[in-house]
Amino acid sequence: TMTESIHIGKNVYIAPTAILIGNVNISDGVSIFDNAVLRGDLNSIEIGENTNIQDNTTIHVEIDNPVKVGKNVSIGHNAVVHGAIIGDNVIIGMGSIVLNGAKIASGSIVGAGAVVTENFSSPENS
Repeated sequence: TMTESIHIGKNVYIAPTAILIGNVNISDGVSIFDNAVLRGDLNSIEIGENTNIQDNTTIHVEIDNPVKVGKNVSIGHNAVVHGAIIGDNVIIGMGSIVLNGAKIASGSIVGAGAVVTENFSSPENS
């Protein structure tokens, strides 16, 4: 069974059409825009301070892979982050897909439309 445990920090914007399910922790200053889905049903999702999750983004976990998104991250429209770890100050481009076990190091950019394969690990500032 799924445990519902949603924690929302201060000065957070969540669009009325966004959906948060399961074990989700939203830090201070986060913005979550229209039709974004954060589904922490099988594991946990942590969103760091001042992160921006744009329209139609899907964030989902895997049983063995939680999602951790660092501080000051921008996740573009229509992106998918699935069971991945995202460092601080990262840009995830529009329409990109980040798959299970991937680790995007701090200061990195994932280009629009890119696919980051399972278990890929980027160096910092890449």
